[in-house]
Amino acid sequence: TKPLTHDATEYLELAKNFNQTGHLELPARKTLMIESYGRAPGYPMWLAFLLRISPTLSWIRIAEALVGLLNTYLFFLLAREVFGVRAGIVAFILSSFYIPFIVLAPVILSENVWMCCMLISFWFLLRKGTAIVRPAIINHILSFVVLAIATLIRPGTAFLLPFYLLFIFRKRGLTLSIFLFALYFLILLPWNIHLYRKEGHPIFVASEGG
Repeated sequence: TKPLTHDATEYLELAKNFNQTGHLELPARKTLMIESYGRAPGYPMWLAFLLRISPTLSWIRIAEALVGLLNTYLFFLLAREVFGVRAGIVAFILSSFYIPFIVLAPVILSENVWMCCMLISFWFLLRKGTAIVRPAIINHILSFVVLAIATLIRPGTAFLLPFYLLFIFRKRGLTLSIFLFALYFLILLPWNIHLYRKEGHPIFVASEGG
């Protein structure tokens, strides 16, 4: 069993505190001189959900491993969407045996779930239309929704937003780009307002990286 890192310990403290008090913040004695909202909320909320199912570290590591398996399938879907079935199979095999992914799964860090969200977001962004009405627009909306969720896991995701908007602008024009830009920040707005009220100054998602 791998020992818990400082980050993993802090994530778990946040998750446990949320389940006990309903507040996603660390007690002052646990913050190590950082703000009580130093962490982004997404991953601790995920852990809080898992802890309500079972409070054991073994269960959390199993769940993280299952997310890792889902990621390999998402690599397949993404590569198949862009390059075809053969490329999808190659991507699935490579991601299944890629050592960093194998090592990452049981560590209890935000990267694994964040990667899952990003792969889903990319897939929706690049997904081809189907028979339903204006499916591409629906896919793009879902892509930005999941991108916002990924930002709540790792705030640095916001730096990918200009590339998303450039893609949408070239595919769909200015109107949809503005709408999706507004949607992205609208999803993040409640949490950012909450941070401002608690800390007394603007914070974008978290004062630390994730």
